Amino acid sequence: MGLSARTFAARIALWRGDFPQRPLRGTVGRPAPRRARPVGALNQRLNAIHYTVFSLPESRVTTVRIPSDDLDRLTTVAKRLKVDRSTLILRALDAGVKDILIDDGCQRYQRGEVSMARAAHDAGVSQWQFLDEMKRRGVPFRTDEELLERQLEGFARGRRRRR
Repeated sequence: MGLSARTFAARIALWRGDFPQRPLRGTVGRPAPRRARPVGALNQRLNAIHYTVFSLPESRVTTVRIPSDDLDRLTTVAKRLKVDRSTLILRALDAGVKDILIDDGCQRYQRGEVSMARAAHDAGVSQWQFLDEMKRRGVPFRTDEELLERQLEGFARGRRRRR
């Protein structure tokens, strides 16, 4: 049994990036019905997108004033990437917030307010990613002098044992 025209059109829209305002009735959080299982690779991708998109967390609407030249640039980039403008704005907002959180974490770490692990956790990245960002931004790694001396002595003892 094939897909209805409405379901097929909705899946094509999802594949192109034109997301409908609300999910199709009866599809949220449920697996695809047996009769609607995809047949080809494209249908599998469409089906995966269809059922993944609607599991997003609840969102709120807000209004933002954007200068017209910035809006024109967003529209141009959105057309080039073949996504709608709101999707592009959400991507940019996500990247910007992540950058702000990492920057705040680096500043708090430099002031000694938090540990590196805590700053990474608060920024929502792994410790390795946070260390890479610290290196990229030129933030020195803070350490206790006594701890550093003990570690160097431990390395030196280990090296003598190997000889």
